[in-house]
Amino acid sequence: GASALGLSERQMVRLMASVRQHGPSGLMHGNRGNQHTRKYDLVEQEKVLKLVKGQYSDVNDTHLAELLKEHEKIEMGWESLRRLLRGVGMTPKKKRRGKVSRRRRDRRSALGAMIQLDSSLHAWLKGQDPFGLTGGIDDATNKVWA
Repeated sequence: GASALGLSERQMVRLMASVRQHGPSGLMHGNRGNQHTRKYDLVEQEKVLKLVKGQYSDVNDTHLAELLKEHEKIEMGWESLRRLLRGVGMTPKKKRRGKVSRRRRDRRSALGAMIQLDSSLHAWLKGQDPFGLTGGIDDATNKVWA
């Protein structure tokens, strides 16, 4: 049975003992049906919702979590706060900005019309002072000039 289920023999013995003691429900997880131990109580959730509808109506979720911790002494993570607010239908305060479309510049048409230069100051050789390395590349042909 253990190999058919992909379990070790020891785990199979434990499951069989649990079924003998509790019946078929012995195969279910022991915490099934219990409240999460870190769940916020309804009174605290109602207090947060009242504050959000009142004095913190124009604040985004992350800032709201910080304000609640600082001024109201309510410690609630911003993700828990976001889940609570979205659960009651409260949308984010600011819309996300759309992506800006950027078009690449066309290359120059003629050789030598534009040489792009770049340089960096770095200790290229061990034991020597840093010195600059400069490179030049032609924009039209991608040919390295110097």
